[in-house]
Amino acid sequence: MLIESSIGIDIKKDHLFLLHLKKTFKALIPVEHESFPLPDGKSSEDTNRLIAEIINNFIIKNSIKPDYIFLGLPRHKLLLKYTDLPLAVEENLSATLAYELGKYFPFPVDELYYDFTVINRDEQQNRLNILIAAAKKNEIDSIIQACRRTGIFFSGVAFSSTALVNAFEGGQDETDTSFMIIADIDHDQIEVNLKKNGMLRYSRHITFKNNKNISLEEILINEIEIIKQKADQTGESTDQLKIVLTGPAVSKDFFATEIPERIMKKTGLKIIKFSEITGHLLPPGFETAYGLAKKGSSSLPLNINLAPANLLKKPGRAGWNIFLILLILFFISLSGWAGSSFFQKKMLLSRINAEIITLKPEITKIDKIRKEYTDIEQKLVHINKLKEDNKSALNIINTMAAVIPKDAWVKNITLKHDTVEIEGYATIASELISVLEQSPMFKDVSFKSTIVKDKKGKERFKIGMTLN
Repeated sequence: MLIESSIGIDIKKDHLFLLHLKKTFKALIPVEHESFPLPDGKSSEDTNRLIAEIINNFIIKNSIKPDYIFLGLPRHKLLLKYTDLPLAVEENLSATLAYELGKYFPFPVDELYYDFTVINRDEQQNRLNILIAAAKKNEIDSIIQACRRTGIFFSGVAFSSTALVNAFEGGQDETDTSFMIIADIDHDQIEVNLKKNGMLRYSRHITFKNNKNISLEEILINEIEIIKQKADQTGESTDQLKIVLTGPAVSKDFFATEIPERIMKKTGLKIIKFSEITGHLLPPGFETAYGLAKKGSSSLPLNINLAPANLLKKPGRAGWNIFLILLILFFISLSGWAGSSFFQKKMLLSRINAEIITLKPEITKIDKIRKEYTDIEQKLVHINKLKEDNKSALNIINTMAAVIPKDAWVKNITLKHDTVEIEGYATIASELISVLEQSPMFKDVSFKSTIVKDKKGKERFKIGMTLN
């Protein structure tokens, strides 16, 4: 019986979750799983060495020979950006994003690893909706190198949000998993994700340890209302929307409280458990590790990898064995063919290559026309924007005053047509992006320059956005 074996490793703030998953012809089977505390106050180098040691001991202790090992980074270490681009750039999307990346993140491009996926393709509006994920190179390099020194090679590096979406891809029985909110709850933080048709459509990480004025219940209800409002703005029905609660804090005791009942009552949405969808009775906190391990056993629509190929493990034995079997079958089939068939195919291939060479000038002309079309389209978009009525400066200022935190201040606001740029100082400037994006007045919020700290430790920022 063909069996594939994979390990999912989920790094959380103060714990490490490991899960060994096997795939048979019939099902996915979680075999071994363990969690380990990560001590606070250690340097990242010491923590990475400890993580490598824990993974190695887990593999040796359980006599595992995995085909795949997938590492998951915590959500708060990731930079996520949703953006829209013209449909015409899809053929050269990778090159386009490489050129535009500096507009989306407040760090130099050469300091980041990134990947992307197309979330939605709207042919009527001629637009692509794209999710871009990025992380600091030094953080990924350090954990990979620490593990390599103990003989551990990863097959991919993802992050918790995409792993959770993949964990619930394809439910048991008649459970519809196409449209759901996944709330992963730790003891002092929560990660809220929206899964729709196998894609991550919304993601936010919130820490509430130091905020005594708001409870976990209030945060979760507020995030759910934000998601429902965004759905209403795009004309999407939320009738089939469900909530799944995951994470270390979601124990049996949690479900025994009145919190889940109050959330369902206030939001009008049904809460379902991890086991109801997957059929696995894993302890709380292993859901992300399960989604990571699942990448080695299933073909999943959401496939983001944040590590370059030269740092990853080569394909596992199972894939190589299948290749050998197919190769043997190919030669068996080939031996039964007549010699003339081989030469006929060779002649046909030569003709095809000749036709390709002939058509190359025409392809070049088509590419030139496509570029001209894209340029004209962008100019038309700009002209149409110029026709719009100017927004009230007072409304903009009032909106910013309402949403920007008290520990941040704006020293300069620049209005130009339908764009706004603000400059100022904040304790944590990166938090302003998600705050401004939640306002219905703004969209396409991004940093216009790198964040710089002043002598007092405040972060100086420059942020640009478009008015709805």
